This record gives sequence, C-alpha cells and structure tokens, in this order.
Amino acid sequence: MDCGGNGIPVTVVVGNRGALPLTNIPVRYRLDNGPWVNEVVQGTFSSNSGATHTFAQPLTGLAAGTHVLLVETNYPGDQVPADNGGDLNFQVAPSLLVQAPYSEGVEAGATVPN
Repeated sequence: MDCGGNGIPVTVVVGNRGALPLTNIPVRYRLDNGPWVNEVVQGTFSSNSGATHTFAQPLTGLAAGTHVLLVETNYPGDQVPADNGGDLNFQVAPSLLVQAPYSEGVEAGATVPN
C-alpha cells in the first residue's frame, strides 16, 4: 500500500531546546528495523526555534500488518539528548479492493445516452 504509487511522506519537527544555536541538524528514520534513511535539516536554529522537515524518500511498499517507524537525530554536542527521537507504531489494513475479471456486453440496438 503506497497511496497511489507516491508513497507516504515522513515529516518530522526538529527544534533547538538548548542555549546555543544549532546548524544543519542530522535526522534519520527507519521502518521495521530496515536501513536508516539519513538527511540533514539545513539552516541555523537559535534557542527555542525549530522547523518541519519532510524526507525526500517516502515510505513505500507497505504490507498489511503492524509496523514501527523510528525517527531520531544525533547532533554532536547536543545539550538535551533525551529528546532526540521518537517512534510510531501503526497498522496497515489489508486492501479492500478486489481485482476481479470484469466484462460488459453491448446488446444489439443499444444507444448511447445524450
């Protein structure tokens, strides 16, 4: 399941709760113990500021069942490392679409409506 072939975007909010400015915050995510997807949130973040970041690589090919998404950052010299990550447990329901053979006959003398 991937929302029409485009995947599901992964969006995070990063912020600076420390006293010193931060520049170019590294962020990453992984799904179900798969490989990490790494990116950098560009910019300089003063104390008590932040930004929303959407990863370039969306989640794709999700099978029905339970999944775990982990998101974290590891900024060198972070003054508050206890708030560097989070996880999301979610369910993907089986598809309700049935791809059955379909045919439609056209009877002799049928007309196309106006």
